[in-house]
Amino acid sequence: MPRQIVVYAAILNALLTFAINLLVLAALLGATGTPARPAMLVFPILLADLVCLTLGVSLLLAPLHVRYHDVGYLWGVVVQVGFWLTPIIYLDSMIPARWQWLVTYNPMARIVQYSRQAVIAGTWPDWVGVTKTTFTAVAMLVVGALAFRRLQARLVEYF
Repeated sequence: MPRQIVVYAAILNALLTFAINLLVLAALLGATGTPARPAMLVFPILLADLVCLTLGVSLLLAPLHVRYHDVGYLWGVVVQVGFWLTPIIYLDSMIPARWQWLVTYNPMARIVQYSRQAVIAGTWPDWVGVTKTTFTAVAMLVVGALAFRRLQARLVEYF
């Protein structure tokens, strides 16, 4: 059994929870009479970006967590900070111009922005931005997979 199965299981668990939330969102959109719009077709691409980004970061951090257990605690703090740096409960237009670079270089912010644009506003997101986000997510997946492959042989030493 591959060692990364634990990472895959965690991602799959989160993805199933997300799928349940999407069903609730679909029910709410239907209940409010919001029609399905063509721009919503971009959402599966953004979801794939989210999975690639998450899987890449997870594969990168998993060996470090096995070796240094504090990585899990530190990652919890990083996720909290990342949540507030990502315009989830506020719009990115509310961020002052001098701090816009935090949103520009945050791939999660782009995924959230483009998803909101496609699903809620019903408008097509900027395809150049979506492409950049996809390349960033795939690059993170490649980096995470390579790091995991390089470090996986040493994982047995720390169990």
